[in-house]
Amino acid sequence: MAKGLDFEESTASILLLIALIRYRSRFDVPGEPTAIRPVLAGATALAAAGAVALGVELHGGELPSRLSDLFTALGLLLGFGALFLWLRPLTHAVAQTVGERRVARAIVDAYGSDSPLVLRATGATRATSSPRRANRSSPTESSQGQP
Repeated sequence: MAKGLDFEESTASILLLIALIRYRSRFDVPGEPTAIRPVLAGATALAAAGAVALGVELHGGELPSRLSDLFTALGLLLGFGALFLWLRPLTHAVAQTVGERRVARAIVDAYGSDSPLVLRATGATRATSSPRRANRSSPTESSQGQP
């Protein structure tokens, strides 16, 4: 049994739509450029299946069982494809140069890779929690618990 839309649900949906349209300029991150081809392929397949089903319906016919199963399978594949496109991680071009990565690595090597907030929350010290710094510290430093 399917449930119809309630007045409250449709009002909330319309308000959300209005808010998204109103504040769309704040969403300035570009979309994934490589996703356009699969989206167009899926839209084309969906339009073709819809055209066939509409043509059969307008002529008063009924789809054969195998063709109906094929459309069901196509709908499932398109649904999983859309879910994959929606949930997959975005591919980003590397924006750093090799020199910038070397500078970042030197900073991490010099100062450690632990976050001060994590250190404070766990009560650990930088000398004992960072493997790089722990390897470089002298026995007197690690016994005193100072970096």
